[in-house]
Amino acid sequence: MTCMLKPNASSLILCVWAMTLSCLAEQAVFSGLLQRVTTKQASTAELQQASAKQILADARSQLQRQFDQFLIDPEAYRRKALKECGMFPEGNLYPFVLPALAYANLASSGSIPPEHAQHHMQKLLDLAIPLVAEQVEAPQQDLLQLSSTRKQGSFLSILNYTLGSYRLVTEDPRYDRLYRHLSYLLYVEIKEKQGAPIDSYPSYTWYFDTVMGLASLELFDRVCGSSLTPPLLEAHLAWLEHHALIENSGLPRAFPGESSRGSELSMQLCLWGNLMPKRAVQLYERYVAAHWLDLNFTAGFSEWPRGAKAPVTGDVDSGPVFFGIGSTASGMGLGAAQAVGDTQRLQRLAQEMDQAAKFLRGLLASEQGLPMLDWFSEGMQLDKSYYSGFLYGDTALFYALTWAPLPPGRTQTTAKPQRAQPEQP
Repeated sequence: MTCMLKPNASSLILCVWAMTLSCLAEQAVFSGLLQRVTTKQASTAELQQASAKQILADARSQLQRQFDQFLIDPEAYRRKALKECGMFPEGNLYPFVLPALAYANLASSGSIPPEHAQHHMQKLLDLAIPLVAEQVEAPQQDLLQLSSTRKQGSFLSILNYTLGSYRLVTEDPRYDRLYRHLSYLLYVEIKEKQGAPIDSYPSYTWYFDTVMGLASLELFDRVCGSSLTPPLLEAHLAWLEHHALIENSGLPRAFPGESSRGSELSMQLCLWGNLMPKRAVQLYERYVAAHWLDLNFTAGFSEWPRGAKAPVTGDVDSGPVFFGIGSTASGMGLGAAQAVGDTQRLQRLAQEMDQAAKFLRGLLASEQGLPMLDWFSEGMQLDKSYYSGFLYGDTALFYALTWAPLPPGRTQTTAKPQRAQPEQP
């Protein structure tokens, strides 16, 4: 089976979790795990809660140390990331912007000083910007030369969101000109659509990327003290209400003709938690009602709504599916649960993540781990030094685990969205 990612959401940070359960079942260990969980569930609730908090803290700390070490040599990290993540969709972007967003989260929560976040985010942005310029085929490989989004909403939106996060947690204006320009392009595109979704790529559209674009403009409003986003947001929500909501669940479709998808909704919720917290809570409640599965021996978010006809083992967007539970949906669900304060499900997902990570690293340290390579794309690097077993997983896990409310912004206006003018000779 090929382990792939949703093109515009997150990586398969719990892909190994699905693999773990399958291997445990095959080795007859699964029944023992089930018995331990079901017989001690009530008596160990408080201990499990404390254990989950420690799991999350330890994982965050381990991942931060790892990326701190990687970024001592940014060029070496660039080569490593492109080599090890290149087989994934957006493998030339997420390994740079997701860790950058994780550093912004850590600074926002007070876990690290803003100077620490700035130092590492700058390195990651300096790696990401030319890669995005190449991806969108910017004239002269310069994003400032773009006159439109070129129907590349996916790459431009998340880069702009990362630039906004950088500006919120630092006082450094070095990217302001690019930030104003990309914000201008996205503002024009979203406004012209009159609520309809922007293009993710020239050939297709996921509704998620419009949410990302709006979230990036809302950060611009925070930075500048402006109010550009509310009318755009109102128009898009109205469009969703009339054209994209599923009647029986109230959830948005992932793209035209599709059902709701857990991989997309989990990442959306990470954005809505900052963009519009009340909507995040409402959307999360509907998400849980339609997508949360608790099978006693394991739990998580399903990729497709319960009862929907769907591939048994998943597809390239969901990653591996085990008993209906989606690996991408549950992985980014760690961030979604934090975004709405759902400590119960966060605790359960954290415990599943910890068991999977330990099990996989143990297998990779022995010959028993070799057959598991079949779960992944050809050429993918598995390494027991990674928390999730692979670099792409760690980049997304770093973001999901560190989710935090971003700062409210500044009162003074520091910039306005505007098309970049040519530099004077």
